[in-house]
Amino acid sequence: MAPFLWIKRHLFESFLVIILCLLCLNNYTPGTFLTGWDNLMPELNIWLNLKRSLFAVWQQYQGLGLVGGMAHATDLIRQLIILPFTLFLPTSLIRYLWHFAMLFLGTFGIFHLLIKNKFSSLISFVSALFYLLNFGSVQYFWVAFEPFSTFWGFFPWLIFYLFKYLHSPISPNLKKLILINLLAIPSFYVQTIFVVYLICVFLIFVSHFVVHRKTSSLKSYSLFLFLLFLINSFWLFPQLYFLKNNLQNPTAGIGNFMSNDETFARNQSRGNLSDFLLLRGYYYDFSSNGQRLMAPWTTHFSNQYLLICGYFISFFIILGLIYLLSRPKKLNLFSTSLLLFFLLSCVALLSNLGPFKEFNSLLRTLPLINQIFRSPWTKFLVPASFTFSLLLAFGLRSLINFLRQIKYSLITSNLSSFLVFLSLFFFSFPAFKGNYFSPDIRQKIPSEYFEIFNFFNTQNHTGRIANLPQGSFWGWTNYKWGVSGSGFLWYALQNPILDRAFDAWNLENEQYYWELSHAIQSKNPILLENIFSKYSIQYIIFDNNIYYPDDKIYAKLSRPTKELLDSIPSLKLIKKTKNIFVYQTSSPTRIYLTSDLPSASKFNFALIDQNYQLLGDYVTDKNYPSTFQNLFTNRLQSELPFSPSSFSLINNDPANKNSTHSDISQPTFAYNFPNASLSQNYLVKITSRHYSGLPLKISAVSENSQNKYFQTLLPIFPNPATSWFFIPARQSDNFDYGLNFIFDNTSFSTSNLNYIDQITLYPFPLNQKDSYPPLSRQYLYPISNIFYYKAYPTSPASSLILPQSYDSSWIAVNFNHYKINILDHYQVNNWANGWNLENIQNDNIYILFWPQLLEFFGFIFLLYPLFLLLKPQNQPPRNP
Repeated sequence: MAPFLWIKRHLFESFLVIILCLLCLNNYTPGTFLTGWDNLMPELNIWLNLKRSLFAVWQQYQGLGLVGGMAHATDLIRQLIILPFTLFLPTSLIRYLWHFAMLFLGTFGIFHLLIKNKFSSLISFVSALFYLLNFGSVQYFWVAFEPFSTFWGFFPWLIFYLFKYLHSPISPNLKKLILINLLAIPSFYVQTIFVVYLICVFLIFVSHFVVHRKTSSLKSYSLFLFLLFLINSFWLFPQLYFLKNNLQNPTAGIGNFMSNDETFARNQSRGNLSDFLLLRGYYYDFSSNGQRLMAPWTTHFSNQYLLICGYFISFFIILGLIYLLSRPKKLNLFSTSLLLFFLLSCVALLSNLGPFKEFNSLLRTLPLINQIFRSPWTKFLVPASFTFSLLLAFGLRSLINFLRQIKYSLITSNLSSFLVFLSLFFFSFPAFKGNYFSPDIRQKIPSEYFEIFNFFNTQNHTGRIANLPQGSFWGWTNYKWGVSGSGFLWYALQNPILDRAFDAWNLENEQYYWELSHAIQSKNPILLENIFSKYSIQYIIFDNNIYYPDDKIYAKLSRPTKELLDSIPSLKLIKKTKNIFVYQTSSPTRIYLTSDLPSASKFNFALIDQNYQLLGDYVTDKNYPSTFQNLFTNRLQSELPFSPSSFSLINNDPANKNSTHSDISQPTFAYNFPNASLSQNYLVKITSRHYSGLPLKISAVSENSQNKYFQTLLPIFPNPATSWFFIPARQSDNFDYGLNFIFDNTSFSTSNLNYIDQITLYPFPLNQKDSYPPLSRQYLYPISNIFYYKAYPTSPASSLILPQSYDSSWIAVNFNHYKINILDHYQVNNWANGWNLENIQNDNIYILFWPQLLEFFGFIFLLYPLFLLLKPQNQPPRNP
């Protein structure tokens, strides 16, 4: 009888458990991994990823190595939580387990918070279900990402325990607050979520001070903020270092400036009242592999009656808001905070409705705000969903109390709660048919990948991998077996891998991409081999499972890339599965010695590093005069490395004859030059004007669909602006003709107003002979551990080269008669680290990336909150 009595006392909690179990079971596909889009999958090699989280400042495995731009150390807490489960559960279950656990945690967080604030069990039940099943939450979990789901799960508990501590700032409440904030740290892998959390904490402090007006409360605020800083210091310190020294990398990356304004425009297009009431965000408009990302839901909402169900629920949310605003003298900490949260949600998400639209425009004049909150929906959805859930509770309670006052029965009074429950059920019905998590991210990873993982366990773990075939710079990979996303190989492989997903955090990675893309499209084995040696690439993975459904040019390049690899004698095929081929180069990824390095000019970007071709390894000197003609134009016009006025250009070339263009009033239009020879270099002059909306996107492709020369943005000037682009000759056949310039003028929230006035092609003779560089390298066998190396030069040399991205915080020292000798540091080959050995021989060289110590200091600071958490409670004295 005891279990039945417990269920009777906890009837609505039992209903929540049943509903959550049904939701999880219907969104689990046996034998599949939850993978795709942005994902964290440390369970593929849990011990490796724990080590990476402990030494998270320098991300050695990300391409050429880089300072972590994301808060990678935060995932350490989550990894420790899932570690025991990885020991006995199938690996494929771990991500499911975490996200399902967050669904339970967040749903019961709302229920618990409302019960503790004296709402009825029925209202708490309905409001908790709304938090789970509102369309904002569905979108949040549709392409599940650990920081987002963790924030969603922990946010109600973070707020509840903060309320509890402010109400009674005693030691037990402080301990619970410390614990919940410690467990919620994985939310802040995306650092802007921590900013959102701080804003919410600040609003609660303001509410508390307005309600209580006690200066003594400032002590409680300060103590919590101090402890919050200590709890998070192990990842905050490295992030502060990144912001100070490396912020230019993500802000200047091509993926960022190509998408920054468009991302906010997509958000703004859903910043209307109708979308706000449904918490419908820009994910709803995305497409994936030729179809709508949320196709089951777009079909579901094509039935207007189901949308009415959503707006019916919104009525009670608005009613709750009106109820709180109508009782200003009875506002407490809970209700005042809720009103401020609602205002915050309006500012963040109603970006297309005045006056919030104007306020957003004002905020976005600040470059930092514009950058970090370019996608406000993903950052502020959780506080908005939380706020709507609690306002729904107030709305239902106010109506029920009103009906009770006018003598309606209990059943009649509670009818509104049952109607909201039914409306929510019909509105969210696809979630229970397996559409809470996208079916596209529930896929079986083919066994050949695990075969490759096992193979690399037997290889050099520091050997850098180039993964092919190569597509665009966007860093998105599509697999024929069903997954599209940022990738997953590096969670299992210890080796560094040059994936496009990492270009956003390091401009040297992006430069590698430009060189690689040009070499592959040129089908030039010499250029490709030079890239392998320059960037110390030891392995190549060619994955025939990768395809490009949205770009036929890159799709056509896949087979020629494989043929190009097979044509290079120095490459050795060392592993083969059904669709994956692993090659080994003659360039190991190891520290090496060299002598008499010449100096050459520094450059930002180029299609070919001619310094390396002519000189071999060289010291990069930013004060050195330019040593080759650089015609790189694949990015912004403000970055051109040449002056077009210095060239003598022929204006009447046959390439300009018979040019045509499609309807320029369409969102996408093109200019065609059928007489342009693909065996000829061209400088292209484009005159354009921009008046409003998003800037015009431009890409250049060959008529035979074998070359994509660039994709970038035109200037944003209302007066005619002149842009110059270089089209390299990539084909030797004189019978291949035709260049197309494609313009994308797609608008979202505001109509774009862009014009093309003129396009002119100028032939540009360029004599460049490709050659192998003169190299003299002596490879060492150092002791290495991500951020630390110990090398022992055994022969005379003038330079020691570390093939990791250059950063001034790498230091190399040796000890001479108990004196520390700091070696002179310089950049090598326009990307790597080099030190002057001054003929040091037969002596240990210690190399350290010193900012890693910041994370270690943070761990030390974390000890104090842990001490408070574990400190035994003082027992009251017993009476004798």
